[in-house]
Order: sequence, then C-alpha cells, then structure tokens
Amino acid sequence: MYNIHLFDTTEPQRRATEIEIFADEIKDITNRFDETWLYLAILIIPKRKKEQLLEKLLAPRRRIPCDSEIKCHDLDKTTKRWLAEKWIDIVLRDKQERSLYFDILGLNLTRLHLPAFGNEQFGNIYNRFFRSCVLHGINTCFPNRNLTVLNLFHDKGDQSKHEYFPWHCIYSIEEQSKRIHFANRQIEFINSDHREPDGRIESNFIQLIDLLVGLSSHCLDFVSTNKSRTKVAQKFLPLLERMMKNPLNVNSSYGHARKYLISFFPKKRLSASQLLDPFERQLSGFYQTRPLLLRDHLSNQQSLFA
Repeated sequence: MYNIHLFDTTEPQRRATEIEIFADEIKDITNRFDETWLYLAILIIPKRKKEQLLEKLLAPRRRIPCDSEIKCHDLDKTTKRWLAEKWIDIVLRDKQERSLYFDILGLNLTRLHLPAFGNEQFGNIYNRFFRSCVLHGINTCFPNRNLTVLNLFHDKGDQSKHEYFPWHCIYSIEEQSKRIHFANRQIEFINSDHREPDGRIESNFIQLIDLLVGLSSHCLDFVSTNKSRTKVAQKFLPLLERMMKNPLNVNSSYGHARKYLISFFPKKRLSASQLLDPFERQLSGFYQTRPLLLRDHLSNQQSLFA
C-alpha cells in the first residue's frame, strides 16, 4: 500500500543569496618588531544592496568634487582625505543597512617557512591563503545560506599572471562547500582606478577595500607618519579595536559581529614539516588580537603635551 501525500512535505529549497566580492592586498609591511606582513582583504556586497552602496560612495565625490582614485597610502590632498573620512563613516554606520561585509587576513611572513612555498613564493602563498580568506568571509558572514557569487573582482596585479590563481580558488571553494556556487568561473581583474580604460564603476569598491585594509595596517603597524592617513585611521581605530577584542559582540553600535572580520596567521613560527601538517597548522592557528602601534603613538603624543 502506497503512502499518498496530498501536500509536498519536503522543505522548500531556499533561494540562493546573490553576492559580489571585491579583493585587494598590501604587502611588504615591516613594522618596528621586524615583522613583515602581507594583508589580504575581501569586500562582500549583497547584490540587492550594490546600487544603494555605490550611490553612497559616489554622492560625496560629487559634493567635493573629487574624481581621484582613493588609496590609503595617498591621502595627502585635503579632498582625498575628506572623501576617505566620508567613506569610513559609511562603514561605521552600516549596522542597519548591512550593505557591506569585509574580511581581512594578515599573514606574518616572518613566521612562515617561505621555501615551503616553492619558487613562486608570493603567488603560491597568496593563492593558498586567499582561498581561506574568501571561504572564511563567506561562511562567517552568511552562515547556513545557499550563495551565488556573481563575480569575484580583484585589483589588477601579479596574481593575474599566476598559472592557477585566476580559477583554482573558485574550483577549490566549490569542492569544499556545496552551498556556494560561482556564476563566473574566473576571477575578473580590474584596475582600481575608475578613470583608466580598464577601470569601471566597480573600481570604487576596490578602492574602499584598499582603504579598509590600508587603515588596518596603519593602526597595527604604524610604518608611516603621514598625518592625513593617521587622521582617517583615528576614525577607524575604535571599530578595529572592537573587531579584535570582541568579534562576536552583537550589541556593538557598529554591528560588526559576523560582518567585519580580521584575523592573523600564524601564532608561532612554522617549519616546513609543520606547515604541511594540518594538526600543527591548527595548533599554530589563526588569532585575532595584536598590539595597535598607532594607539601607542597617539598615547606617546598625548604624554608629551600633558
């Protein structure tokens, strides 16, 4: 005898959330502890929020006006610094809108056994950890959801010439997670300068993630005395402190829990054999708290004039 169901009792498949990802990095940052850092960063934007967020970024451009490329290491001009501050305000006030998410991964190259990555050290290191950054960002910001990544954009650089990087990251992530699908099977490399022929309107999002990762490094490493950069970094500093000290605080006024992420790797120096051992890598692990050298600098300044 057959069981006849008048109604479909299977749980309906949830429609996939559509997102786009924008990526950039900064490298060769050596701080006063003689640590050399490489920072990878991704900006995740839900498709339904994209036009709204883009308009928020473009509106202050029109008011100044300022059509320049915004890069963290180049904020000397008053108009660039002012625009950078307005963009940071957008990040700080996005708690309700939830129009942007970001994940920053700092790699302490001084603690990595670099020969383990072969002849193309930068490309191989970047390929391996970029995949981890993308997967971590997606899984933390959008847990238990089916996701369609419409596009993964990356600032033009050496990565575009790497044999595996433009496609291998996408292939590996889909192999690891059945709920993540990439509509575009290749990373799309675009110029971060929207004014260039190979730039586009989305270049503004590359500039935003460059600003966020650059300010994070400035707060953590403080390798430049650029006053304009420091002024903008001071606005960002309270959020970064909370991201590190209490990443899961759902009551934060910034709404940063599962939305704005930062982590570092590794905790201790790894030999070649340890780097290849998953258990040893896990023991060394990712961590989330580091000294803020900008905070030390600001405290020293205050004590001088106290």
